[in-house]
Order: sequence, then structure tokens, then C-alpha cells
Amino acid sequence: MKNKITSKIPLIILIISICLIISIRGIPLFTVIISSFIPNMTSKQDVALFNNYYNVLNDEIFWTSLSNSFLILLHIPFLILLSFSVSLIIHDGMKYSNLYKTIIVFPQIVSTVTIASIFGCIFGYYGPINSAIQLLELPPLYWLGEKTSAIFVIILCLIYSSFGWQTLIFSSALSTVDPNIQALVKLDGVKFWRRFQIYIHQIKDTIFYSLILNIIYGFTGNFSVIFTLTHGGPGYSTTTIDYLIYLRAFKYGSDMTAAYTISTLLLVLVLFLVTILYFVVKKRDINEKA
Repeated sequence: MKNKITSKIPLIILIISICLIISIRGIPLFTVIISSFIPNMTSKQDVALFNNYYNVLNDEIFWTSLSNSFLILLHIPFLILLSFSVSLIIHDGMKYSNLYKTIIVFPQIVSTVTIASIFGCIFGYYGPINSAIQLLELPPLYWLGEKTSAIFVIILCLIYSSFGWQTLIFSSALSTVDPNIQALVKLDGVKFWRRFQIYIHQIKDTIFYSLILNIIYGFTGNFSVIFTLTHGGPGYSTTTIDYLIYLRAFKYGSDMTAAYTISTLLLVLVLFLVTILYFVVKKRDINEKA
């Protein structure tokens, strides 16, 4: 009898976990999706079923924020390339590698808001970057006051805040590579670029996993950085989809219906991109096996 109860403990834990996930994540998600179809009663416009989506998709600010979100996604290739290169250097037997790993992971200890505040000070009008520029007898720049430079600062901040955990993921993946392959690479004295190609093929599943996480985070994890650095400005030039949801929900009249609708569209967009990426990678794997 005791053995039967013991054997059912994993199943019980699994059921409890699923119930918690559904109650904490599933119910709010379902509520948001349903609410996105409920007409806004304060509006005098037509209350058709898809009217909320029609209004959002005809909003120029929505398309601006969407383009900004895609623009910020450009940091992902640089982040993965930099993190993998550093993890490969550490993996090759660099002295004090554990110390370097500790230093690299330090940004993960600090909150994103703190990191963004530091970047705001560094790139502020009276910050050290402008001080260095003035030493070259050049005029200081208002880094956070123009779209191009503000996006650049945001991307740098996102790369720095994600660099630590990204490097650790790749370092862990490299440690699982076949020891025979690692031994052959060292014995043959393969150059760095060739080692890069060999190892990147060995941990391609980890890179795919990292890419998925970064795409999801790239659409949903920019709020704290943008709120701290630019508040979506100047104008809406650095407003992303996740920040626009905040603006629609809690600013400018608090239009929760629009916030629900944009949230649902964001969910569909992320699922679509992840699904496309999954099938592209799967097709590539099938071709390689063939």
C-alpha cells in the first residue's frame, strides 16, 4: 500500500503544478483574450466583434511601436555571437575561468532597472561619454533625445543585462560536447574561427533554445529598460509593443480594451515567429540527416 502511494507522488506533484500554472497563467491569459473582443462601451463607434482589432491595427502608434520592437530585436545576433565567443574562450582553458564567469554573471544579480539607470547616467548629457567627446573638442550629444542614438543605448543596455546568463548557458552546453571532439580540436591546434564553427554545430540545439528565449524576451522584456531610460520618447520613437500596452492601460485615458487587444496581438505574433523558427530549424535538421 505504501509503495502504491509513493509511486503516485510524482503524478500528484505534476497535477498540482499544472493546476497552479493554469490558475496563475492560464486564467488571466484567457481573460485577456476574451476581453479583447468585448466592445468598448465608452466608444461611440460600431461595436462589431473585431472592432477593437480594427482600431488597433489602424493606429499609427501601434505600427511605430511594432517596428521599434523589431528594430530592438537586432541585438539578438550580436548578443549570441558575443556570448558564444566569450564562452568558447573560457572553455578553451583560460586561466581564472571561474573568476571570469563570476564577473560575467554579475549583471544578473543587479536588477534591470538599476542597470538601465547606470546606462542613463553614462549616456546622460553630463555623463562620462559626453565628457570624453568634449575632450576631443566635439559637441556633446543628447543620446537619449534622438531615436537612433536612444535605440543604440537601449540595445547596449539589453546586451549587457543578458550577456551573463547567455554566456553561462553556452558554457554549460560546451561542457557537454563529446570529449573526443574536444581532444581532437586541441591536438590538431585548430584555429579559433574553425573551433567556433565546430562547436557551434555541436550545440546548435542550445543556440536555438537561446534564440527562442531572446525573441520572447525581446518582445516582452523591454518595459523596465525603456521606462527607465526614455519613457518611450522622444515622442513614440522608442516605444515598443510591451511599453505601448502599459501606456494604453494606465496612461492617456486608461483604455484597457486597447491594452487587452494589443496584448493578444503580441501573443499571436510571438507564437507565429516561434513556430516559423521551429519549422525552419526542424526542416534543416531533416535535410542534414538525409
